[in-house]
Amino acid sequence: MSILGARLGLVAHGLLSLPPGARLRARYEHRTCALDGIQVTTGCTLGNGNIEVADGGRHRLLLAAEAGRPRALVELTPWALEQGRTYAGLRKEAERLPEGSPERARIEERMERLLAVLETAPDERVVSVLEVER
Repeated sequence: MSILGARLGLVAHGLLSLPPGARLRARYEHRTCALDGIQVTTGCTLGNGNIEVADGGRHRLLLAAEAGRPRALVELTPWALEQGRTYAGLRKEAERLPEGSPERARIEERMERLLAVLETAPDERVVSVLEVER
């Protein structure tokens, strides 16, 4: 999920067209590992208190300039969420197998290929832009 969170953060940040170093605030509606990627790509961190995590259960990010505008609301696509579920299932399957086993190696290879797809898929396949206010 950290890769998917990074993709959300990059798309939202790109929509804002802010100068380098602009201070941002964020709100994410789900407490998952996606927060790691969002924090890296937006600079909004739990430690700095400029990201809020709501328990909405949706992979939706609101990113805004500190003053409130511009702002962008983005969400993971159903396709991206399905890829994330597939990866999680493969990880659980691999963890049940002995390290170094040929079957585990095959599953881990599938996991690596899936990560490569998530890293390189077009933005519109991974992220839905719900709203942009300038």
